[in-house]
Amino acid sequence: MQSQRRHFTLDEANGLLPSVVDHFTTARKARSEREHAEAGLQNYRRRLILSGGVIPNANRMGAFEDQAKLAHQRLSRALNALEDIGLEVRDLDQGLVDFPTRYRGETVYLCYKVGEKEIAYWHAEQEGYQGRRLIDEDFRSGHSGDRSF
Repeated sequence: MQSQRRHFTLDEANGLLPSVVDHFTTARKARSEREHAEAGLQNYRRRLILSGGVIPNANRMGAFEDQAKLAHQRLSRALNALEDIGLEVRDLDQGLVDFPTRYRGETVYLCYKVGEKEIAYWHAEQEGYQGRRLIDEDFRSGHSGDRSF
């Protein structure tokens, strides 16, 4: 049985933005920490190879691996939390997220980019970020958070 997609009203989606921004901040920081730990491990391994025959420090290597693993877990939890809300993460780097909604009986997306004050754009399912349109009175009058298909 396929689970039904959650649809948001504009007010519901805007109300979730503080939480969305927090999860994005956590995800970005965790990804950066993971990349830093992985780079540290690669650099350490490279120095070992260049040193020729030096016995690796298992504790040091393990620390890099543990840091990377923990950061990856934090990243996964933050992204999963965003998806559990019912929204769709489009681009972590740009901070793009879409909230499914209904407009004139069709599923469309309320489009938010971290740093924007509130949700001011929407787009059709197949259009994506490049097809963003300003939320105007026409959209507001034809929009609902109806959760049914």
